Amino acid sequence: MQLYNMHERLAKLVDSIGVKQKMLKSYIEKIKKPSLQKLVKEYYGKLENLRSDLLATKQKSIFADEKKLRENISEVYSAVCFQETNPSNLQIERTQVLQQQLGDAEKLNNNINQHYEKKVKEALIKEKLDKIDKKPPVIEKAK
Repeated sequence: MQLYNMHERLAKLVDSIGVKQKMLKSYIEKIKKPSLQKLVKEYYGKLENLRSDLLATKQKSIFADEKKLRENISEVYSAVCFQETNPSNLQIERTQVLQQQLGDAEKLNNNINQHYEKKVKEALIKEKLDKIDKKPPVIEKAK
């Protein structure tokens, strides 16, 4: 269940990053001031770097070509689910390491948001763009 819950936490984190990125992208298109545009692009870039650390973002085939946090969690999860014995000591230790990595990613996301969110919001108010996209954008579900 720990591994299952880690997948849930990871999905929630990636979804929140996606929502922020979609909102920032809509602002980038409407901003006229270069310094503010640079700030918003920097914020967007930091979120994208974090997202690419969590998920495989470069695919050349139908399979994940990169091994990131999601693939590591899935690997241990599937190994534990499809064996008939209790999880091995190595699998338990790997789960703890993955939990630490996920916790670090969540902290990094919070730090990025704390660092940029207030600056961006204040700058958008000055640009009179703070009324754009009051509702969070809807993330389209994969079919």
